[in-house]
Parts: sequence; C-alpha cells; structure tokens
Amino acid sequence: LGQSDGNAEREMVHHVVSYFTNSANYGDKSNIATVTYLKMPHQPFVLTADGGENSLLNWHNWSDPQQYLGQFIYTTTIMQEIVDGILANDPQAVIVMQSDHSARGLQSADGTYLIEKFDRRHFFNTVYYAGEPMTEIEGQSGVNTVRLVLSKLLGEDLPVIDPVPVSEFEF
Repeated sequence: LGQSDGNAEREMVHHVVSYFTNSANYGDKSNIATVTYLKMPHQPFVLTADGGENSLLNWHNWSDPQQYLGQFIYTTTIMQEIVDGILANDPQAVIVMQSDHSARGLQSADGTYLIEKFDRRHFFNTVYYAGEPMTEIEGQSGVNTVRLVLSKLLGEDLPVIDPVPVSEFEF
C-alpha cells in the first residue's frame, strides 16, 4: 500500500485483525501455515492508540513521540488479540511474531537521533511454541529464529546462519 493511502491501510489492518481474532478461521485444520505482514508500527502513523484515525498532519511526525507510540500501543494490543484468537481454538499452535526491523533512527535537524541506539538495534522477536518456552531464539536474527522454529517443528537440524553482530549495525 502506498504511504499516502491511510484509509486503505486502516481498512487492511482492521480486516487482518478481524480474521486472525476469529478462532473459527482455524477450526480443525492441522498442518496449516498462515503468514501475514502488517506494516505496523510504521509510517505513516495512520492509527491512534485505540485504533482510531490519526490526523494526516501526524502521519510522518517523528518529532512528537506520541504519534509513533500511539500506533505502537495499538500494534501490541492487536498482536495480543490475534494470539488470543489463535490459541482459543488451537493451544498447540506455533506462532512466530517478528518485526522486520527496529524503530529506525530518524534524526532531528541538529543530527541528534530521535530514538536511542539500543532501540534502533533491537527488533521484536517472539515465539509461542505449543506452550513450550523457546529460549534458544534469544539474541537470534529473524532468519535464524525461523530456522530454529522449523528445525524443531520438522525434526530437522537447520544450522543458524552467522549473522552480522548487532553491535556492528549502524543506522
């Protein structure tokens, strides 16, 4: 979706949330894999903390942290609703939730980063594995997390890929 099409983005988000929070969509469908991508929290900041419509003036407003934070709060709320909807019908589900990157470090006019370095270098990465902890994903990249989940799920031994150390990221 284009970054200027806030109505379409909001509708898409609400549609995905509606689908994933309805446990009837999972039924007795063993061995089903579902993948979705939500561009959230991400510019444009089209949604407020309660899922309402954000002002067009704030869609790209990094100088007011409440704009990003509002969409971040809404994102975490719907993520919990989605997980609850899936687990209501399939407590043995394997759920992988990741962000594609952390909050990017936009800079103010004087060159100061608006987001702390730690937060720019770490991304959201969690796994619900049929009620079992999966501590081996801690500190792993998104790709390696998926490889570890697939290894466990399929009884295979997919080796992790040597990632670039997080300490070497600079953005």
